[in-house]
Amino acid sequence: MKKVLFFALGLALISCVAFATSMIPKEVQKDDSANGQSIQLFVGQTLSLSLSENPSTGYRWTVEEFQPKVLEQLDTVFKPGSGVGSGGSKVFGFLAKRAGESTISLAYQRPWAETVAPAKTFKIQVTVIKAGQHADEGPVVSPRPGPVMSLGKTVKEVIEALSALKGEELKATSAVEFRPATQPKEYVGLIVITDPKRLPRCPHDKLPMSNQALLTMAKALADHYGKKGQAKELAFLMGGFPQPGFVQVTLVGTGLGLYFNVATGEPMGKLTGKL
Repeated sequence: MKKVLFFALGLALISCVAFATSMIPKEVQKDDSANGQSIQLFVGQTLSLSLSENPSTGYRWTVEEFQPKVLEQLDTVFKPGSGVGSGGSKVFGFLAKRAGESTISLAYQRPWAETVAPAKTFKIQVTVIKAGQHADEGPVVSPRPGPVMSLGKTVKEVIEALSALKGEELKATSAVEFRPATQPKEYVGLIVITDPKRLPRCPHDKLPMSNQALLTMAKALADHYGKKGQAKELAFLMGGFPQPGFVQVTLVGTGLGLYFNVATGEPMGKLTGKL
């Protein structure tokens, strides 16, 4: 039997709110039907544009306009259709590398007839936003309002507790024990679960991320904020309007509101600021 380690923690939680668990896709896919649309990307996402093309007619899609400071053009590939001469799709890739706006314009024309108006055009407006930012709000520099799940452990202590885990133990999701007789719930201790098939019998709520993701997040905070950050207590922020697929955390007493991927524990973009 694998051990279930109990660490006494003083956790204060006003109420229990579900965390967003849907992943933000790494790639956003669009086709001919997106012509004239406006879309939003996060820094680090890629945009894949798949446009119908029939090379046998001599016509080709070419990129006419985009903002290289905001987007980076990736590889372009042609995917043939099923029949001979039936055409296929030209796929253009763009990486959202910096916050800003860019219009992507493409033209469908014969390469040797540049002075002739294109047979058709495609245009899409792209807005790229930074980590921890909503398009209509600007950067999140303070925690969103809502309940706080404080781990009662410093960043350094969380790293020490989880660094001993290996293999399948890191894939498990730890939990927090609570006393069912109290309203709102009174959380009394973190349960570091090492076997996903053997859950504790006591009343508990799962943390929003696996042991591996939690460890990755704590290490990222320690690396960026140094000794001062390592000495700060780690807390999850719930409620408000979290970014899909991310959870907001803070270092208690700093006023920071930082987003981390619930699946990987990686920060949403580059961590900023100093303590």
